[in-house]
Amino acid sequence: MFSRKVVAVRIVASIIFCVGVLLASEIKEIQSCNAGNITDCEFVGISYFEGSNGFARDNGKAHLYLEKACMSGKSAYGCSFLGMLYQDGRGVEVDMQTAILFYEKACALKESWACAYIGYLYYEGKDLKQDFQKSFEYSDLSCSLGYADGCLMMGHFFYGTDKSGIPADAKKAKDYFIRACDLGSEMACQRLNIW
Repeated sequence: MFSRKVVAVRIVASIIFCVGVLLASEIKEIQSCNAGNITDCEFVGISYFEGSNGFARDNGKAHLYLEKACMSGKSAYGCSFLGMLYQDGRGVEVDMQTAILFYEKACALKESWACAYIGYLYYEGKDLKQDFQKSFEYSDLSCSLGYADGCLMMGHFFYGTDKSGIPADAKKAKDYFIRACDLGSEMACQRLNIW
């Protein structure tokens, strides 16, 4: 039988070992990013953003690594998460115009979520001029990239109950709702149940 003191010492030693392993991993990925590995810049930035993978949540460091990833022109996730920092004012002033620029960069890199979100912003006319045609284009691109909410939005465009002025087309609406449902949209599945 071990005494409580011995067990406590072993627990503390295990915790110190785990923290050391996490710190070593953190340092390795940071060094790899600094050496030009954009995937590791993205990983480190997102990890700081979320406070995950052994990284403490730190918006300033998240910004640094996400910006490095995004500015490489190869990191859709880096641009998306950088947009979220600006949208939410995490470590920077809230700046929707800058957030939208980063979402547009992410969309250009085929990040389906960013395309759908820009489509939503154009549809609602929040933080940028309402433009149903641009909303339609971004939503369609998002759907073509396999994002359920983009397909759901396209279904709403063709359903004929929105304010966009796009002519109703029940077959197209249903096809988009089916695709959105297949991609996991509960709302689209519910819409199909009333068809």
